[in-house]
Amino acid sequence: MKKLLFIFLFPFSLIAQSSLNLEDCIQKTIATHPTYQSGIIASEAATVGIRQAKSQRLPTMSAGVFQSANFGRSIDRFTNAYIDQVYNSTYAQANLSMPLFQGFQIQNSIAQNQKLQTASLHGIQSAKNQLSLLTIQAYLEVLTSQELYAVAQKQVSSTREQLTFLQKQIDAGTIGKGDYLQLETQLGQGEFAVLSAKNNLDLAQNTLKQLTGILPNGDIEIQRIDGIADFDYDINEILSEAYQNSPDIKSFEETLESYVYETKAIRGRNLPQVDLYYNWNTLYASSNPDQEFFEQLNATRNSSITLGLSIPIFGRLQSKPFEQQVAIKTKTGQNQINQAKLELRQNIERAYAQFTAASGLLENATNQLSISQENLNIQETQFRAGTKGPLDYIVAQQNFNQANTAFINIKYQLIFQEKILRLLMNGE
Repeated sequence: MKKLLFIFLFPFSLIAQSSLNLEDCIQKTIATHPTYQSGIIASEAATVGIRQAKSQRLPTMSAGVFQSANFGRSIDRFTNAYIDQVYNSTYAQANLSMPLFQGFQIQNSIAQNQKLQTASLHGIQSAKNQLSLLTIQAYLEVLTSQELYAVAQKQVSSTREQLTFLQKQIDAGTIGKGDYLQLETQLGQGEFAVLSAKNNLDLAQNTLKQLTGILPNGDIEIQRIDGIADFDYDINEILSEAYQNSPDIKSFEETLESYVYETKAIRGRNLPQVDLYYNWNTLYASSNPDQEFFEQLNATRNSSITLGLSIPIFGRLQSKPFEQQVAIKTKTGQNQINQAKLELRQNIERAYAQFTAASGLLENATNQLSISQENLNIQETQFRAGTKGPLDYIVAQQNFNQANTAFINIKYQLIFQEKILRLLMNGE
């Protein structure tokens, strides 16, 4: 494909120094839009999932103190003889358990959540891309409406000048009023076009305000786009880069890989588990008057360390349904990747075709605009010289306005398709 570089010059100024450019509007949209915030929340949830999985490595420890009152016959804990009296007892204990081996469930659970976190980050980028496209479209729609509004205003201004010229001729008695009425009809149509263009501009600005979070009654001034950058890529190059950089595809791929670790974690339930336990206990009873409180606690304290081995007998039968669920999610994830690639290819092929068509149309529109401008100048000169009536001038003016409108629409259509292709190709 031939290299395309179009520089568009505007005959009027639309902005002030404090106006927003396209990147400013995109950042405002991303910062305030709920879609982006949803992606942030999903990423935070994935981060919590990693912390939760890592916390399973930590030991579990508890401590407790219990106070009781004993009535009636009981066995004395110090003499092992039966006693029949009321006495108080104080118990204290501490327990600790630590997993030493759980069939690699913890490691695989951590890896699974790390993959999900990476997928959520790609999801955030995908949300940014969607909001960027919406903002670009709204931004270019405002620029298009601004130019069309300016064209309509210029037409009305030109028609009024010609009416003033005709009025002087009527006052001098050189022409009749018929020519004046024809041009006055043209003025009415032009004023209607100005109102329509202003309404379209207000609607376009309102859409951009809604996206960027600007209040409806707030002012918004945006900078023009003078042209497009060099874009010299074959469609196969675009597709190849897009498949590698697409955040949607990356997100689905990371999620698909997380299912591998989820399956390993489930299968880990079938393996033996080894745990370490530690217990500490002590006791005080008022039935023993020979020892004080702390003396009894010191005399009765005891502790133990236990190494436990647990072998699941029916683990395979219990874990198999969970493995089947993950297998279904894996098939769904692979289908999502295929669907994302298909949609990406369709979007790129559509944008590339529209970009190519708009490139050719722009060249034609540029030529038509130049020809209609030259013809309008000739007709205006002849009209003022009195060699032609206003009808030829009106037709020339209408042709020029149609050519100018087509040029403006095609120009921004080309810019929009170029930005779509660049975003899809780069993934951001």
